[in-house]
Amino acid sequence: MTKFGILCCESLSKELELVLSSIGADDVEVTFFQTHCHANENDVDESQHLRNLQKECSRIVVLGCGCLSKLNIPNDENVIILGCGAELFLPSRLLHYLTSSGYMLVVPGWLRKWREHIQKAGLDKDTARSMFKESVKSVMVLDTGISDELIPYTEEIAEFFDLECRILPVGTAYLEKTLSAEISRWTLNERTRVMKEELASANKIAADMAMVFDLLDTIVSQKEETKLIENLLDIFITLFSPQTVLYVDRGATVVHFAGRTPNYDVPDEDLMDFLSGDKSYELIGGTGFIIRLQHQGEPLGAIMLEGMIYPERVNDYLNISMEIVGVFGLALSNSRAYQRLNLIISELAQETEIRRLTEEALRASNRKLNLLSSITRHDINNNLTVLMGYTEMLLNLESDPSKRRYLEAIMKASEGIESMIKFTKEYDGIGVKSPVWSNVRALIDDAAARSMPLPFSVINNVPSDIEIFIDPMGARAFYNIVENAKRHAVGATHLTFGTNDVGERLIITAEDDGSGILSDEKERIFERGFGKNTGLGLFLVKEILSITDIDIIEDGKPGEGARFSILNYIYVSDGKYFL
Repeated sequence: MTKFGILCCESLSKELELVLSSIGADDVEVTFFQTHCHANENDVDESQHLRNLQKECSRIVVLGCGCLSKLNIPNDENVIILGCGAELFLPSRLLHYLTSSGYMLVVPGWLRKWREHIQKAGLDKDTARSMFKESVKSVMVLDTGISDELIPYTEEIAEFFDLECRILPVGTAYLEKTLSAEISRWTLNERTRVMKEELASANKIAADMAMVFDLLDTIVSQKEETKLIENLLDIFITLFSPQTVLYVDRGATVVHFAGRTPNYDVPDEDLMDFLSGDKSYELIGGTGFIIRLQHQGEPLGAIMLEGMIYPERVNDYLNISMEIVGVFGLALSNSRAYQRLNLIISELAQETEIRRLTEEALRASNRKLNLLSSITRHDINNNLTVLMGYTEMLLNLESDPSKRRYLEAIMKASEGIESMIKFTKEYDGIGVKSPVWSNVRALIDDAAARSMPLPFSVINNVPSDIEIFIDPMGARAFYNIVENAKRHAVGATHLTFGTNDVGERLIITAEDDGSGILSDEKERIFERGFGKNTGLGLFLVKEILSITDIDIIEDGKPGEGARFSILNYIYVSDGKYFL
């Protein structure tokens, strides 16, 4: 924050010092200038004082004593004339009354040097008496409470002008109130400016991070290590436009290069020295940095970026890059795990026992990936909680609608990320374990019990001996069907589950008597994000069932109720149905 400046006539110095002491204001810079009440205008130049204050102060107020018209104050919105002489100590209506009644108002600082001012004005006693006789009926000294020597000066000036002279106790309260208000306005404006700059910086970081997340989709989905590294270098080129980007693996045997410098000396000496150390990052000459790549403590290599177009933002680039390489380390580790798994599958694909081992390896890999996903999700959720907490605090503190709109946008985006995190958590268990035989009637009864209370009755007409071969998450599929009716079957009085045999095939139906589903939405309701709530319910149902190639459709009549049909079961034996 910059300072608040005060350019003040020395005749008001004692009053100003008393007021500032009472206010206790910080970040105030004061400069006093000599009294110029009766000086020749050409002899007055206080511009240097003003320029010096403007170097450190974003707002300057000027306090004078009958001399402001001679200071040539520039027309600047950040330089404010607070008042002159009596204006600083009296409200405007009282000031107008006294001056219009013929009172000549003087302040103690001017009074102490009245002879000097009269002499500079070239007035002798006779001339002064003649000049003021018609226009001034009395001299009124404003007692600001800072001097005990007013009476002798008052008697002298009364005798000199041959005028009645009075003393009016005014104190410094009016000056304190006026100056305090200016300082408070300046403080508020400065804090607003700082908050805007911080918000702009936060928005820039958020925009950078949003771009990073979009680009990281390419990395996460890439399974080939060479392509993965090339994509990483492309991300850095896109984000920061460095002159050079280098990737070197931990043994400096694999090197990838991108950038605007042809024939770069690879491997770089700084990079090799860094690899032999244990630092997580190192700045290079103020225009770049090196970051160590690792995952779960395992060193994978290093990335060097050099020759940034905007070197003043190198620390911001470093922070963003640390996040990127963290995800890249996970993606590279996964890529190598994927390549190893592919190798195992290709070598063992022909034999039954090898197939069993391969499937086990796939499940183990899925569990590890889910564990890694859980760890990553947990870390993101922690940071998201902090972001939402600080945003909510700022919303509670901020009353300006224009600023709240930005904060509410940040909160809404954060809530969207939180919803996506919850979705990935629900999706974790799908396809991890082998399908099992499950009793359909029991699955439906359990789903209805977990959804209580319900606004309708659940009728379970599925025979008690019917079993289907389904993913262990099948219970969640039936639960989501009941929950979907609970949320969207407006006016329904019942939800009926039943079965139909079509040849050797079994169709499981779930039918309600609500408002039904529009024809153009019958397929879209199974898409992720479609709907009035989370948009995940029926999407997850379809995904869970598709693990074992089961299909689900909606074939009810609009206006008569919704009906979901679960298809493709083939009779095996003893009430069991397989795909």
